[in-house]
Amino acid sequence: MQARAKHEYLSSLVRPAGRASRERDVGVGDMYFPRFLVGATITLLVVVIWVYHTTDSIWRTVGWAMLIATILQIGYFAAVVLLIYLDMSKPAETIDSSTGDETGSLPIRRDGISL
Repeated sequence: MQARAKHEYLSSLVRPAGRASRERDVGVGDMYFPRFLVGATITLLVVVIWVYHTTDSIWRTVGWAMLIATILQIGYFAAVVLLIYLDMSKPAETIDSSTGDETGSLPIRRDGISL
């Protein structure tokens, strides 16, 4: 039971805010790369402006920008690894096959794409 509580806690950390309960629950949450990219870019711009304003040195600003970009990339990689680990640690009977029906055919209209 303790493992389930830990899984629920970690899932709540990575689940997007405002998610409706009627939506399909994958148990872990979703990672949206565009949202991360916008957040990382804004964070990087804030740091660049702050460092340049503080130091008046373009080289220190470039150094800080490279350091912050590396830290953000490592953090994103760690978050993806955590999501994969949490998804793989789910019991097999709770994993949805996502086939859409019992015939085993793939869902044609998944993610708004129709063929």
